[in-house]
Amino acid sequence: MKYTIRNKDVMFQKPGKMIRKYLVMIVFALIALSSVSCNDYFEKAPGVDVTQDTLFSSVDRATLYLLSLYDKVPDGYFYSWTDNETQRISGTMLSACTDQAESGWSSAGSHQYNTGAITQYSGENLMETKWQIRWPYVYRSLWFIQNVDNIKTGTDNQKSMLKAEARFLLAMNYFEFCIRYGGMPWLSQKLDYHTNDYTTVPRLPLRQMVDSIDHLLVKTLAEPGLPVSRPDQEFGRVTKAAVLFLRARLWLFAARPLFNSATPYMPMPDAANNNLICMGDNDPNRWQKAADAAKALIDFCEQTGIHELLVDPANPSLAYQRATRDAVNNKELIFVPSRRGWGIKSLFPTFESPLVVSMGVSDGNSVLPTQNLVDRYLVKSSGKPQNDPTSGFNAADPYKDLDPRFYATIAENGSKWNTRTVELWNNRTGGSVIGVDYGFHRRDLSISKTGYLLRKFCQENLTNGSGNSTAIWPYMRLADGYLMYAEALNETKGPSADCYKYLNKVRSRAGMPDVSPVASKDEMREVIIRERDVELALEDIHYFDVKHLKRGKATFGEPIYGVDIRKKSDGSFTYAKEKIEDRFWADSWYLHPIPYFEMIRSKALVQNPGW
Repeated sequence: MKYTIRNKDVMFQKPGKMIRKYLVMIVFALIALSSVSCNDYFEKAPGVDVTQDTLFSSVDRATLYLLSLYDKVPDGYFYSWTDNETQRISGTMLSACTDQAESGWSSAGSHQYNTGAITQYSGENLMETKWQIRWPYVYRSLWFIQNVDNIKTGTDNQKSMLKAEARFLLAMNYFEFCIRYGGMPWLSQKLDYHTNDYTTVPRLPLRQMVDSIDHLLVKTLAEPGLPVSRPDQEFGRVTKAAVLFLRARLWLFAARPLFNSATPYMPMPDAANNNLICMGDNDPNRWQKAADAAKALIDFCEQTGIHELLVDPANPSLAYQRATRDAVNNKELIFVPSRRGWGIKSLFPTFESPLVVSMGVSDGNSVLPTQNLVDRYLVKSSGKPQNDPTSGFNAADPYKDLDPRFYATIAENGSKWNTRTVELWNNRTGGSVIGVDYGFHRRDLSISKTGYLLRKFCQENLTNGSGNSTAIWPYMRLADGYLMYAEALNETKGPSADCYKYLNKVRSRAGMPDVSPVASKDEMREVIIRERDVELALEDIHYFDVKHLKRGKATFGEPIYGVDIRKKSDGSFTYAKEKIEDRFWADSWYLHPIPYFEMIRSKALVQNPGW
């Protein structure tokens, strides 16, 4: 278990009373856990000292248990090269399983996704869902909710706050399961995942699954103790905006075509089970619910001023970079995993940022942006796609005048990292191993086989092998809320004034011109999807956007491209698009397989089709 607190550089500037209190609580946890294993701490039956009697003897001790439930808030960074529960995909990020990135590390787990090697028999270490690891957090949250009123000391408001947090975390875990699997077993009481009782619980129909998660969120919003905001030392804990955001995201996914359909993406062997993976009808009202939920989030943020886009008109690229990476002075963040800094340490910034050192950028970069992603950026001056003949795009100078978010996301050939020039030109045709001019560039495809390096999430103040990154993972931020509202509104009313308004808020922050008028809902849908691709580039949500919009074959099933850059004798460069690899797609991949070990253990589970 991990009890994490905010970045030490921020947190310890002014160590106040509340900070000291949390430090004492953390010390208490370490002492307790030094003699009690993590599983024992959680799994002892109610009524045994360390569980019910001790944990609910005071608000502070109950809070300790609650804080442990935050451990599985989705976090897109990787923390080690090996397969374990602290990462989603071994040695890389989920974006490397999409059209937007490729991993340069040959042992990264993403290669098994991209070649179609994942099956129901794949081990827990390869499945980014982490079925076995996430399930205990479901029943622990439920058990906490059912017992929180038994805290011996503490006010009703304190108990209500803790209950709201646990209920949100329960809803969040169920949501994360739902978008990967469809309907899931729903627990009405604490059932130990390891016992036979759990194996008798069937999957809920998808419609009931969505309604049940929504019910949890509505109850959470009704809790009088749900905080509107948090003090700095409670960064990463649930607030009202986080609950509103999750409800908007829930209904957006419920309304999208993968779920909101009369027929499933693939039929179940027994048609009676189709309701586990689709709603059974295409109901436009689900889009209205998504629009209403997103608007409730926006109204709350605008009325309170607690959350707003991070804007810097003088440097929109930097504003975007800070909005997606920094915790300090960033009101755009709504909810993020609090683990960062000490946990990330040197791994991510050392192996993923475009560090320029004496022997070239760090070998084996594991998150390499693709040409597929680069092609999604519009030309800034015209607001048009690069392949539009009237856009002003110059293929001989392909990185000039692009959307400012490009420069905050990708380190391209000729760009700067700190004071050094990033050189990604290819010397496969001759020259020394590190270039005739001792350039720090792409060596025989071993550094970046796509011709691009990652800039987003990285910090230029870090050097090769340096210490902690303070980057956060932007799990929920307001820009996504605006885009969710625009998408849902377009599907209900077409390209209305509010649809343009909130799209343009996101584009304006990025320094881009307003959206040009479109003639139809279909045209606006493509504008919104492109905007999501760029604004949320390399964030995990893109993986699920593509699947739930049912664009798997057209996006994930297409080849991945990079750029072959050659340096001429006069110092200029040529740029040629080149295919990096073909990617696998089958419609069964729209939802994950339930792990085989669960299928043989359970008396009630039904496998998703195609697996």
